[in-house]
Amino acid sequence: MAPSSDKFKPLPLAAPSSTRSVFAFAHLPEAFRLLLPEIDAAPAGPVTWREESRADCRRCVMSPAVSGDSLDTPWAFHPDARCCTFHPALANFLAGQALRRGGRSARAIAGRVAEATGVSAWGIRPSAAWLEHYNNNADDRFGRDLALRCPYWVGGDHACGIWSDRPSTCRTWYCKHDRGLAGAAVWAQLQRALAHVENLLADLCSARGQPPVHPARPDEWLVWYRWCAEYIETADRDDLIAVADPALAEARADLLTIARRPESEIADVVVPSVESTWVEQGGIRISGYSRYDTIIAPRSIFVFLSGLDGTSTWRQAQAEMAKQGHEPVTDEIVSELYRIGAIEAPGSPSPTVIRRTPWPG
Repeated sequence: MAPSSDKFKPLPLAAPSSTRSVFAFAHLPEAFRLLLPEIDAAPAGPVTWREESRADCRRCVMSPAVSGDSLDTPWAFHPDARCCTFHPALANFLAGQALRRGGRSARAIAGRVAEATGVSAWGIRPSAAWLEHYNNNADDRFGRDLALRCPYWVGGDHACGIWSDRPSTCRTWYCKHDRGLAGAAVWAQLQRALAHVENLLADLCSARGQPPVHPARPDEWLVWYRWCAEYIETADRDDLIAVADPALAEARADLLTIARRPESEIADVVVPSVESTWVEQGGIRISGYSRYDTIIAPRSIFVFLSGLDGTSTWRQAQAEMAKQGHEPVTDEIVSELYRIGAIEAPGSPSPTVIRRTPWPG
């Protein structure tokens, strides 16, 4: 059996943040930095991480109150759902950390465990019924369907009952990116690496501990998850290092390759790579790599895009528009089109690494 719950010391409650948001790596167990040192944000670290200033979890930029957009549009989120229309896979030791933290974190985990579905020695995963609903509706209803809302939702600034112990998907998914497609690619690869570490550590707990045997009572699962958190916190360094496998090495290498790519300037010759356009009163809304990271351009944008024939430069397209008397597409708009991936250099690889909505790991 797992040790009795009265042997565990509580974790401190996370202090309220006085900054715009909590950085993605805050409160991660030290085991993550041992297995994935790339997340070290110190000046000497292998990667310099930057917060996404366009995505504000305390003041959701996708909510109608902030954006002014209607919930009838795909780029507005319901204020009582936001991007939390998602059920993350929560590894055993992360669930245990939330339990040890007490308060609303412990209540959120206990409430979900009481539902029984998806609860196992590995941790807590979404039920088959939830996954079916998500697969059938997320592309159109993500951010707006309350039936998809996370079981750990509590409302408030960050709305998350397990904010300090949230898993990789919740730490790395943003609706908007300062570097657009390039930034989204970095966070997507980081999510893969973090998720792999979560799996390695959760499996290590199962190998070293004695998880409950199905069918188990909710209180038995809660004791097990607390034990997992304690074990990962106190495990021998060599034991943690030993779980690293070739897949983790590959994920780390890919992360460094993507994260260290230099920021590219807009090429002289670009071609359209627009995903979608919507006509609005103030102009044309355009998306590239994501329907959530959009810009509003003048209606003359279609004339500009038609001039990007793969041979003429974008400045030539601007000049031709001026000759014809069209409303100008400014350099700032061109820069934003490039940021969101709505224009690109000819022959650029397709951004297959980016999903419009998060995926339950």
